[in-house]
Amino acid sequence: MRCRGARDRFVIQRASHLARSEENENENYPDAGSPGLEQRESPGPSPSYRCPGISTERIMQAVDRQRRISQQLDDLRVQQKRRTEFLRAVGLRVVAIMCYVSGVLAASFVVLLLLRPELLARTLDFLGNGLAVLLMVEEEIRLGLSLIPAGSWLLSGMALVVVLLMGLWLHLMRPPREA
Repeated sequence: MRCRGARDRFVIQRASHLARSEENENENYPDAGSPGLEQRESPGPSPSYRCPGISTERIMQAVDRQRRISQQLDDLRVQQKRRTEFLRAVGLRVVAIMCYVSGVLAASFVVLLLLRPELLARTLDFLGNGLAVLLMVEEEIRLGLSLIPAGSWLLSGMALVVVLLMGLWLHLMRPPREA
């Protein structure tokens, strides 16, 4: 818009044959004496005349930067897709294995109950010792937690949240691995 207005003013000024000094002409139109003046008077001014503040080098740098950013985003999408597929496959396997193990245990307890009840009683006594150890550990944890005053639970909870968020932040900020 400014270029068109400047060109129109120049054409009007030239048509009216106003006498100006070389100094004023250089101040208002620095390119008035340039050999490419006739080109600027043509209906389509050159792009460099239209936007003189943007260099080709800056445009190429911006295009290159945009290309690198797009490539990084594509790499992150591919990496996220791989992780999702991996977690889906591993998660399904873990769930399947846990279901299988619990089913086998339940079926073996039923078979032992029907066929050999005395073996089931000995197995439960043996497992009872393991359960007793787990109950003892739970009581020790409860006793240790009772030593923490009730007023500092909030502080302890906040400290736990901060530690978990810090771990999550460190996990998310790690540099990407090359594929």
